[in-house]
Amino acid sequence: MKLRKLLLIAVMALSVVMISACSQKKSVLDDVKVKYEGYSGHGIADLDSKKLNSNMVDVFAKKLKLDDYLTEKLKSNELNAEALESEATSDERDKLVKVERWVKDTRVRVNKAQNLKNGDKYVVTIKTGDKENPIKSESKTYTVKGLKKTKKVTAKDIAKDLNVQAYGYNGKGLIAITSKKYKGEVMFHIKKNGSLSNGDKVTIKLPSEFTDYEKFDFRGKKEFTYTVQGLKELAATKDLDEIKKVTDSMVNDEYPYGEIEKYVNTFINMYFVPTSAYSDYSDEKDMSVELNDKSGLEASRKDKITIAVLYTVKDDYDEDDEADDSNTRVVEVTVGNVSIEGDHTNIDSIDTEDDGKVSMQDSSLEVLQHNLAANGIKVK
Repeated sequence: MKLRKLLLIAVMALSVVMISACSQKKSVLDDVKVKYEGYSGHGIADLDSKKLNSNMVDVFAKKLKLDDYLTEKLKSNELNAEALESEATSDERDKLVKVERWVKDTRVRVNKAQNLKNGDKYVVTIKTGDKENPIKSESKTYTVKGLKKTKKVTAKDIAKDLNVQAYGYNGKGLIAITSKKYKGEVMFHIKKNGSLSNGDKVTIKLPSEFTDYEKFDFRGKKEFTYTVQGLKELAATKDLDEIKKVTDSMVNDEYPYGEIEKYVNTFINMYFVPTSAYSDYSDEKDMSVELNDKSGLEASRKDKITIAVLYTVKDDYDEDDEADDSNTRVVEVTVGNVSIEGDHTNIDSIDTEDDGKVSMQDSSLEVLQHNLAANGIKVK
């Protein structure tokens, strides 16, 4: 009798063990590896997702007793059970529906996948909520290693390989930044660019292409200071009357006073504007400076200016031969490709057919005067 009870207890215990073993959730992270790429501080972790998916399929296959063919199909389809249902039997579809449910229930998270450095802890966490899901909720910690070493640099180190130059005219100066070492599309933002004067202290902030560069371990402030120097003086020349004769002739040719057309043209102001700054009649300065863009610097070396002269043009004719005071417009006459040689310009050698322009303006006289003064200087 006692022997029978002992045998019964043993059988019951074995059954509990077998049931427990069958229902126990399985780890899928045990043999999953992580690769690390890049430089320490900027490293990227690459979890072996193919191995992880394969482990998940094996756990599902064992739980549902899937055959080898369906198991391999799941692996090759990256756990896309729904894509296999159309060709499956009724029994297989039932199992695939469960696989689909468990895949959605299984959430894989990592604490940090980029900007890693050697010694960091890379943690992979798997969580499930479905009690029938055979995958175990767990976390595995990896130690980051093997990333390449970075070079410690400061703004001063980078500035040594940047050639900063001021160009143009005093009070209207611009900045150019070139480098033999650094290439690529890199933009700097320079405050007051286009309005700089000799002696100005310019703070140049380094773009992220330098401060976040994966090979650098950047230290300290992300900026350096440059003192503006070498800007030329833009001043009135002694031939302003000769220049006015040229522009008077241009505006009178365009708006004549004769038998049919009767225009009264009145000179207002004359401005000297650096050609690099003369555009769109605007006082807005472009604060962006592209690395290794030498176009403005090379243009400034030619010492070219644009002469801009403002006139009011009044249509002084109507059918009753009475003056029409209301029909007055602002006209701008420009002469480009002008050089300053000592205290005179080369106005006598300029072909106004090619380098001259007479244009009616929509903006008010006050706006035009403000914008031209912002880009250049008023000389008359």
